[in-house]
Parts: sequence; structure tokens; C-alpha cells
Amino acid sequence: MSDLNTLARDEWDGCARVIFKPEFLIESGFSREAVDACTEIMESNFDDPKHTIFDNDGKPVNQMRGVVLYDLAIHIAKQHRIDFESARGLNTELRRIQESIRGSVL
Repeated sequence: MSDLNTLARDEWDGCARVIFKPEFLIESGFSREAVDACTEIMESNFDDPKHTIFDNDGKPVNQMRGVVLYDLAIHIAKQHRIDFESARGLNTELRRIQESIRGSVL
């Protein structure tokens, strides 16, 4: 399955800020190349709840290796020259990228 088809699926709605394990994204259908390009080690900022990273048990962690879905979506959109209207919120912008993909290539 292509990166475009995988990203266009509804299951990603509302996940723009979620940090995913690279292995999960590859198993879900994204290419290793796209996932590797967006994989990074992110650091928590415990002074700001919006920038504190939590593990699957809800415990704050110092850092996490993973992929923010929004970053992956932007990477894929640029790679495939998908035009989309920017938005103020990341989830709204992710939906606009998905809508552009659905309208142009699927």
C-alpha cells in the first residue's frame, strides 16, 4: 500500500500530535523510507504540559523515539507534491492533507 493510501485512511483523524513507534507505522502500511525520514528522539518539557511526553501508561517520560504523525503527513505531502490549504490546528491541517490526497490521487 502506498504512503498516500495509508495516510488517506480515516483511522488517523485526530492523531496529528500523537507520537507513534516507527515499527507500528511501517506495519500500518507506511514505507520505511518515509518513516525513517521522520523518526526522531523527542525531549519532554516538564514545564509545559503541551510539550510533556507520556508513555502508554500515562506516565511522563524524559524522551521518546518515534514519529509525530503530522510530521509524517507533511513529509509525504511534499514528497508527492500534494497541495493543501494550511490551517491553524494540526489536526485540521492533517484532515486537509488527507482531503487533498483523496481528491487528487485516490
